[in-house]
Amino acid sequence: MNAKQYIERQLRAINRIGTEELLAYMDEHGFYTAPASRSFHHHYDGGLADHSIEVMLNAQQLKLAHPEWYEYLDDESIIIASLLHDLCKMELYAKQPDGTYKTRKRIAARGHGRLSNDLADKVGLDITGDERHAIRWHMGRFTSDLLRNEDIIDYKEALTHPLTYVIHVADSMSAKGE
Repeated sequence: MNAKQYIERQLRAINRIGTEELLAYMDEHGFYTAPASRSFHHHYDGGLADHSIEVMLNAQQLKLAHPEWYEYLDDESIIIASLLHDLCKMELYAKQPDGTYKTRKRIAARGHGRLSNDLADKVGLDITGDERHAIRWHMGRFTSDLLRNEDIIDYKEALTHPLTYVIHVADSMSAKGE
């Protein structure tokens, strides 16, 4: 089973409103062929899908390692937040003739977590408040999205949700190759 089939199976198993629209959008806009970054981690064709799967598997392992989190971490939410945390990156990079990647379009100061939530909304995917926080704040304090006072307040609120913390750690683990 390849990464695309694996991701589709995971998302279809959840059976949320908007899932089929999301999967079609991901396919049409290059999610499965895009790199996860320009030069830092998973910077190869298909790296975004591989990274997203790694984040999901890391988050599931973190949940298993911490039984005290079981009641706060829903398996479906782990799948949604993990697989969609970098959704907006699917059209971000253009492959150059030398095999490197160039940024095709800049991510606004709003931050890529928020843009990923915007894309989920655009296709009509039903996501929870916890999932929305985890996607938006998966970079933790390492984001350009902490510019306004209301963003800081939202970030502090997000930190009270275990899913936000787990997705942040799982993402960091994948990006660092752990």
